[in-house]
Amino acid sequence: MPVISLVVALFGIFSAYAVYIRRWVAADSLGKAFGPLYKLVLNKYFFDHLYENIIVKLALVKGLFAGFSLFDSRGVDGVVNGVAGVIINGGKAVRRSQTGQLQLYGLFIGIGVAVITICILIWG
Repeated sequence: MPVISLVVALFGIFSAYAVYIRRWVAADSLGKAFGPLYKLVLNKYFFDHLYENIIVKLALVKGLFAGFSLFDSRGVDGVVNGVAGVIINGGKAVRRSQTGQLQLYGLFIGIGVAVITICILIWG
């Protein structure tokens, strides 16, 4: 097996010498003679295209958009819905205290004034 590798390597070195140093063979004519193989090697086995289309476009872009979607649904929508929930529940709590009885409203005002007066007397 090492002999085959050595022969292939020496053939490659000799071919490069013949094409680029001595110019015994034109590089364009080799490209035309080995059309599909030349195109495959020239495009680096299309690995860059494969990487761009599968890794970048599918995995990274879809993963990024999935992260944005999660942030939007849990973060932004969560804040908006949370604020709305606080307001709705606050409205429900206030609705129970508003009965239309003026005596009850007066009682709450009196309790509030008493609490404020006590706080001022204690903490100055």
